[in-house]
Amino acid sequence: MKNKSYLAIDWGEQHWGIAWGNRHMAEPVTTLSQSSFAARLAGLRQLIEQYQPDKVILGVSSTKQQKLLDQQKQLIDALVNQLDVDVELWQEDYSTRRAFYLAQQAGRKPARLGNKIHSLSAAVILQDYLEQTQE
Repeated sequence: MKNKSYLAIDWGEQHWGIAWGNRHMAEPVTTLSQSSFAARLAGLRQLIEQYQPDKVILGVSSTKQQKLLDQQKQLIDALVNQLDVDVELWQEDYSTRRAFYLAQQAGRKPARLGNKIHSLSAAVILQDYLEQTQE
């Protein structure tokens, strides 16, 4: 049986945190911070080609504004129709707060994390998904 792999996205208006994982663990990969949606999508396309995930887990928040939800729908459409990957939406409320907490527990100063916090948040989202779905 093939070990499934996943990419997770901690989606934000300006930054997309990316994590990779398999059935057993999740790890932060990078943060896409290009200035335009198209440029971030091109970066995501390269990561999908590199990692070849079986599924993309997209973190969604119950507290996002409608404008941001519309932009997320644009990303979902691009993932499914342009990049031809399976997408699953996953509740991600408090993932950034949890990533800061985990970084502190590991002895890292949150102020020094910079954009890395977004990929750490994506790893939190993916780890949560893996633990709750047991895929």
